[in-house]
Amino acid sequence: MSLRSLKETLREWNYIPICYSEFDREFITADYSEVLCCIIDYRLNFIDGISVIKFMKKIYPNLKSILISGYSIDNTVFTGEQKHFDFFIPKPLNINKLNFFLNNINKEEL
Repeated sequence: MSLRSLKETLREWNYIPICYSEFDREFITADYSEVLCCIIDYRLNFIDGISVIKFMKKIYPNLKSILISGYSIDNTVFTGEQKHFDFFIPKPLNINKLNFFLNNINKEEL
């Protein structure tokens, strides 16, 4: 699922998505204080998604996160790293799983 179609799906579900295709200055300096959940790919340019989640959680410790990946991820990646993300969804992204996880995150916030 492309970033554009994911953004449209989230809008259909009444979320207000903030989307970035790169981990850059704009991403780093944005205000995420109102963000409920970060959906991030494991493989990014120059950095991995877990590192980005760690960076964001230093500033926003209650931020929920969903890690996605289309690559085969060695289980050693997850050893000790699962505490940094709330859910993992392999690609191709199963939209029903994503909806389920987002609904569960919303319930936790109530």
